[in-house]
Amino acid sequence: MKFDGFQAKNGQIFPLSREVFNEDYFRLLRVFQHAQARKLDLSPELQDLIRRRVRLIDRTFQYARVSREIFLDILSHKGEVGRILRAMHDLSVLGRYLPEFGALTCLVQHEFFHRYTTDEHTLVCIEKLDALLFAEESRFAGYRALFQKLEDPAMLYLAVLLHDVGKAANSRHHEEQSALLAHKVARRIQLSPERRRMLVLLVDAHYTMSHTAQTRNLDDPATTAEFAAIVKSRPNLDALMLLTLADGMGTSDKNWSDWKESLVWSLYRKTVEYLEAGPRWIEERRRDRDSLQEAVRELLPKDFTEEIDAHFAFMPERYFHAYDAERIVGHLQLFRAFFERRKDRGFELAPVFAWIERPEMGHSEVWVCGWDRERLLERIAGAFLSANVNILSADIFTRGDNLALDIFRVCDSQLKPVTSVRDQQRIEDRLLESLRVEEYDFMPLIGEPSRLRSYRLSQDAELPSRTVVDNNAHPLYTIVEIQTPDRLGLLYSLLRALGNAGISIQTSRITTEMDVAMDTFYVTDRQDAKIEDESAIGRLQRLLQRAAARH
Repeated sequence: MKFDGFQAKNGQIFPLSREVFNEDYFRLLRVFQHAQARKLDLSPELQDLIRRRVRLIDRTFQYARVSREIFLDILSHKGEVGRILRAMHDLSVLGRYLPEFGALTCLVQHEFFHRYTTDEHTLVCIEKLDALLFAEESRFAGYRALFQKLEDPAMLYLAVLLHDVGKAANSRHHEEQSALLAHKVARRIQLSPERRRMLVLLVDAHYTMSHTAQTRNLDDPATTAEFAAIVKSRPNLDALMLLTLADGMGTSDKNWSDWKESLVWSLYRKTVEYLEAGPRWIEERRRDRDSLQEAVRELLPKDFTEEIDAHFAFMPERYFHAYDAERIVGHLQLFRAFFERRKDRGFELAPVFAWIERPEMGHSEVWVCGWDRERLLERIAGAFLSANVNILSADIFTRGDNLALDIFRVCDSQLKPVTSVRDQQRIEDRLLESLRVEEYDFMPLIGEPSRLRSYRLSQDAELPSRTVVDNNAHPLYTIVEIQTPDRLGLLYSLLRALGNAGISIQTSRITTEMDVAMDTFYVTDRQDAKIEDESAIGRLQRLLQRAAARH
């Protein structure tokens, strides 16, 4: 079969003449369009000829209407883009047509979680995106549905292609530089204003969704409102969700965990609700509290009436945004179990635990109910540490009557739910033991080999510890973000440092990625106010830096 100066034979494309590209140099792009449409490979003879003629792709070629129409058409075919872009890259065509991407060729990424060079990472991301269209695993069903209904796949593929181009400039915040270069590309290929805005937003915010899901309190309406203001629309949100998945899976095989996936989906669903309802979404959630209380009444016996009233009167507002009626019923039953246990001699101080396995999400949920006291979270973290249990996140709720409900998501060293009854009982016993004395240090319980466990980090990776104290991101709380190499006992050390600084922790988000801890705490001072005094902030940062550095 002959077409456009080429012929197809045995599943490959061959040139009809050595002058095929001199006669029409736009064939340097069209040949890839033909390979995509006909599901053909390029013959070795044709590949050699392309390499010899790639110099024909000059500034005029880059700005030509024919070129951009061909290129955008290639990007418009869902599930069929990765193979073609890789072939274009291997023959230097992609880098010549998009010099912004060409600058990434063989660029090593000095970041702790990347295993690929920047150009290879980008191509792997695109191939992961392609694969979604054919994925049969149930965990990808939601992503596949989003991809199938996506109306402008070319902008998503182009955003993935450009999301890391700012790294060639060695910029500290490569997202901003990548967005500037994406805007430059959008002008050159003359995208419409609407498509240009979508492209730049996706590139600029490509890390925002993952970062927000992992480091912010997703049960706080302020988090949802802030993120919705960034994405602006449902099509942008859907595309950003797919980009987030592709970027995460294209970073390394172990980078996209069940836990991270559950966080991103939670943020996605809340943002969909907000975008559909608008600002009144927050007010509607407040009004839902009365109906939630009535639903709880219907699920519990009448002798719970006073306990229900106290629970709804004393629990903070954010609690009712986080849990449905069935979960609240479980919490109330745990509170009753605590009061009944207090009657037993020797258990006056002992909190009660509830262990819930969530294997589909890769963790166990642990509810701890008891009297509130200073540094309680630190002691609970120490008890988990004594059994080598990892804390993924912690939500801390203190009722107005001085009762505490702390909810943890935890996993074992294999990133699985904690199912050992022996480990569970050891954790409860250690916590009770620590509560009976004023000062208690769990670190001596951890053996030296465990404390000095080896890291998988590359020796070339640059990862200094970093502490950020932010008073602008939330109206009520100071947000403290810490990034540092992980080690057994790190979280316990950080919590001890926060306790020594006189800080109250309202909620937290604990994230460990490739042996690097990225922990976020929503905190106040002892008077429930933000930490705004410069000397107090300085002292807090010094204590956290020392805790992060301690081995």
